Amino acid sequence: MTVLLFALLTAALLGLVWVLRRQNRALTHLRDAVRRGQPLLREESSDGGLPAWNSVAWPLNSEAVRRHPTAVAARFDAEEIVYTDTLQKIQQDVVLLDARAAPRYRGEVEPIDPVAGHVPGARNRPFSDNLAADGKFKPAAVLREEFSRLIAPNFPEDVVHMCGSGVTACHNLLAMEHAGLAGSRIYAPSWSGWIADPTRPIERSAA
Repeated sequence: MTVLLFALLTAALLGLVWVLRRQNRALTHLRDAVRRGQPLLREESSDGGLPAWNSVAWPLNSEAVRRHPTAVAARFDAEEIVYTDTLQKIQQDVVLLDARAAPRYRGEVEPIDPVAGHVPGARNRPFSDNLAADGKFKPAAVLREEFSRLIAPNFPEDVVHMCGSGVTACHNLLAMEHAGLAGSRIYAPSWSGWIADPTRPIERSAA
């Protein structure tokens, strides 16, 4: 059930159109829309999150917000999500990027799942590596160079992202999109789904 819930969450995230803009422009757009009580007409990701909002001293509200139902047109492309049976068929032809922290990837620790390690052949790209010291995304050019080096000689369309349960894998997908490397996909069940079948192989090794 947990794997299914995370898979559904991942599908919902991928159904949104992500638009990254410069920090102040994105936050200003969000702030002004909130002030006017208007809905956002597109999905955006606030670079830096709540700390960035606080850094410019914009107000916070702890009151419960009641909104009227609105119609939302979202596009869902099932081809952007990979499940285990498909992954096993295409695994030799794709680059599987694991977004978990290096100790979890190596199998040194596992605070959530009952089995430690990683999918054989997966490469490690901790999602935290996408961020600069201030918590914001690294410049697109830097991300492009890092991901291009990591997935070489493959193309962005050959990349499948995973993590523990399919959530932080979206961070790597978004970072690649921000870097202009479009077309990668998500392995929604991720590590939790992979180890659900004890007959599937696992690795514990250096990153």
